[in-house]
Amino acid sequence: MALNPFIWDRPLDDPSKIVGMTRSLRTHAWLRSPCRRLTLTGLAVAAGLLWFAIPSVAAGVVGMWSRSAPITPATGVAATDEAVCASSRLCFADDGSGDITALAQPASAARSEQLVASLAGELDVETASLQCPTTTFCAAVGGFYGDNGYDAPQLFVSTTPSAGATSWRSYDLTEGLTQLACPSASFCAGVTADGRLATSTDPARGSSAWTPTTLGAALKLVDCPSSSVCLALDQSGRVWTSTDPTGGAGAWGQSGAPALHVASGGGAGGGAVLACAGVSVCVAAASTPGDVLVSGDPLGAGTWTQIDVAGSTPVKAVTCETDRGTPLCLAGDTTGGIATSTDPAAGASSWALVSADADRRIRTLSCSGPTCVAADGAHTALVATVPDASSWHWMPISESDRDSLVAVSCPTTTECIAPNSSVYFSSSDPAGSARSWRGRRQTDQFGDGDGDTLDSSCASPTLCLAVVVDQGLYDTSGGDLFTYDPVGGAHGFREVSAVIDPLYVACAQRTCVSGGGGDWFQTADPGRAASWKRVAHPRFDVTCLPRRGCVGLPDGPFLGTAGPDLATAAGARGPWRLTAIDPGQEITGLACPSANRCVAVDQTGHVLTSTDPTGGAGAWRVVDVDPNGLVSLSCPSVALCVAVDGNSSVLVVAQRREKGR
Repeated sequence: MALNPFIWDRPLDDPSKIVGMTRSLRTHAWLRSPCRRLTLTGLAVAAGLLWFAIPSVAAGVVGMWSRSAPITPATGVAATDEAVCASSRLCFADDGSGDITALAQPASAARSEQLVASLAGELDVETASLQCPTTTFCAAVGGFYGDNGYDAPQLFVSTTPSAGATSWRSYDLTEGLTQLACPSASFCAGVTADGRLATSTDPARGSSAWTPTTLGAALKLVDCPSSSVCLALDQSGRVWTSTDPTGGAGAWGQSGAPALHVASGGGAGGGAVLACAGVSVCVAAASTPGDVLVSGDPLGAGTWTQIDVAGSTPVKAVTCETDRGTPLCLAGDTTGGIATSTDPAAGASSWALVSADADRRIRTLSCSGPTCVAADGAHTALVATVPDASSWHWMPISESDRDSLVAVSCPTTTECIAPNSSVYFSSSDPAGSARSWRGRRQTDQFGDGDGDTLDSSCASPTLCLAVVVDQGLYDTSGGDLFTYDPVGGAHGFREVSAVIDPLYVACAQRTCVSGGGGDWFQTADPGRAASWKRVAHPRFDVTCLPRRGCVGLPDGPFLGTAGPDLATAAGARGPWRLTAIDPGQEITGLACPSANRCVAVDQTGHVLTSTDPTGGAGAWRVVDVDPNGLVSLSCPSVALCVAVDGNSSVLVVAQRREKGR
């Protein structure tokens, strides 16, 4: 089981707007070359450089769970029993007593909450198993209660659920339903109070449109990932399946899988303890505390694998979805922990656990696209935005037989430079296509054609710097620093003699640091050679944010101390404190293109983002972007971020305007 310390509390409104990043630790092609590694052995030791493999982190981290305000705005009396998402922009919450609240833009700072239905009249009402597969259909089960006790079981439906109480209708049921599963507005399945299956292909038409079916055992619950596939658990834990769920008893049969020992719960008043992401994977909450049961072939007869995802804390709610193209499963425990995975059958290491809602039971979980919502039974909803790796697109811009790209820097949104050891690729439309990148060979900085670029960074739209080594001098302890003009492609190289034997260069907010072969040098005026001064403890990518303080990478990542820490301070002169925002990883780059947008990257290809970068580890979220690892990244604005990986490719994430905006 992988423990993920990120407890996100400030959700972004759109995961496609991931922005920011400059700089990274480079495993340069020049350093990896066998003959050159011999040359630099003493250099690496002297500079304290440690090169080692980084293990990959657990997949499937869901980002930015946040505690909301109470979501029963009418009276604030009842607790929040259930919350479901009809879309990424509209969710609904049910307090169990007939009050249904719509949550618009739930993961956005512009979130709004409105009581849209109060189903209780002269009689008290209980509601459960709220289902909203679309924004134009919701259903719930329950019953009315009067002075003399139980009155009548009910089915509540609406085809305009956010339009108000008059848009909801209630239908008497001859037999109450304890649980619903509605994958669409045209199909619902449920379990009756006596354990029979009930199905409908027109659930909004009321009780007359429902057909009961008696299977060979009393059912406990049912889940339907689609209108054509359903799974049910009977009271003894046996799995029943059907690819024609409305086809009667003959269309259902036991899967042959051993009986599942599932957790108590589910049905009325409890979260779902069985959930499926299509037919590729299903997850059930196990009776063993902290465990889930997972099957990669839920329609088959194979044994479900028991996986520890929450330690010793009982799991009482699960959900799975495939809206993003890959399975996403979540499991909520009784102390506010939420475990997530995008490969749930791969074992404990594929699950990541966050403490989302301390000491409160996660009662229900629901996801639609990038938005997930949880209910804790105590007036609040928790909302998360799922970081989406598909927000990034990549393009190879150099041939595979050439050296890998070593850096990228974008002084403006229309000028990016990405060199490998000998060719400087540039683009005036970096978010366009690979054809927008043009290469210019640059190996003659020393006049002998042996220049080999190790690193590059831009201080301004008209001034960039590069570390270049002369391959004709194998006894050198480092390279030389050059300035150059990026406009129209790299040109006009001039040596900065004040910086001695550098290996790296990094610029942020016009402050540049260079060194690594011995001493370190820093300047706020990189174009003036005399301004470079020796520094004992350089900090890289230091950015000072209005009213938030400063952030940077401590003493590296080039001094052998690269790790999971972020350095923060109230001002540029410190004092600085360290926070481990990326445990077990090496942070290789950091940038803040605006006062409320910061991004860090690590060498395994993860991107960490925050809207409150000085707010501690809990203010950062992570997404896996590139299995080749991110080598360098630059963001000239909050609307554009460009990265290079270890495989000669450029990755771009750009904020695209919607039509009409």
